[in-house]
Amino acid sequence: MSLNLRKFAKFVDKTFIEGGKEAKVPVVMISVAVVFKNPWHGKG
Repeated sequence: MSLNLRKFAKFVDKTFIEGGKEAKVPVVMISVAVVFKNPWHGKG
């Protein structure tokens, strides 16, 4: 079974000031999401 990638998304968030305080080093949060074709669609 092969996985057919339909969509890939990434998000990078950098925070420089949080709660009124400046960070010494920016806080970086990264998230990713993927969507694959459903191999069982229409076979149930």
